[in-house]
Amino acid sequence: MIDNRLPAAQRASVADTIHTRALARAAEAQGSTQSLAGLLHVPENTLLRWMSGRAQMPVQAFLKLVEMLVQHEKNGGRDSATAAHINGEKRVFRNFEQIGAIAREMHAALESGKWDDVARLLGEEWKLRRTNAPGITTPLIDKLIAVAKRKGALAAKVCGAGGGGCFVLFVREGSHEKVAEATRKNGGRVLPFRVNPDGVTVVSGAAKEFRVDTQQAASSK
Repeated sequence: MIDNRLPAAQRASVADTIHTRALARAAEAQGSTQSLAGLLHVPENTLLRWMSGRAQMPVQAFLKLVEMLVQHEKNGGRDSATAAHINGEKRVFRNFEQIGAIAREMHAALESGKWDDVARLLGEEWKLRRTNAPGITTPLIDKLIAVAKRKGALAAKVCGAGGGGCFVLFVREGSHEKVAEATRKNGGRVLPFRVNPDGVTVVSGAAKEFRVDTQQAASSK
């Protein structure tokens, strides 16, 4: 609590310190400011103003932030999906089992060139990951995926832990330019890359090369 007997300017300074420290800790726990902004349901620019002390954080938003930090500590500093899996939550166990099954089906679909199956499986896997960890996506990522699907994208998936950054689009043949243009117009950045048939090559315990597999990707940065 902040002592109300302190001068108003000093109380504001103390509050700013508490808020900015809590926000920095929460952003670290979530993996990005984009992810934290999504969980607090505010634009990222607003969150950054709170974090810099240029704008005062509303009390309700701060209380929600405290709840998130408390839950994170209860989880032992792990993300909610990992903590739920370790704690034996059946729903999360089922989701991870389904994700594993999808990976095996995806391998077979890619080898046989069944691209409709690839798109379907990619979409199914993304739904399961979102169920496990809602913070994996952001409002901007959701917007860009929706826009891309209207222009010919068949499925999408966030790269890595998510919470901002890059996502992959699986696009119908002949629709790449329309999807790329729509992505750029709505705040995304297109990152072209090629399929590497060899994948990762490890030499003497060090990764010699690592290239991402696909033809088009989009970034929410």
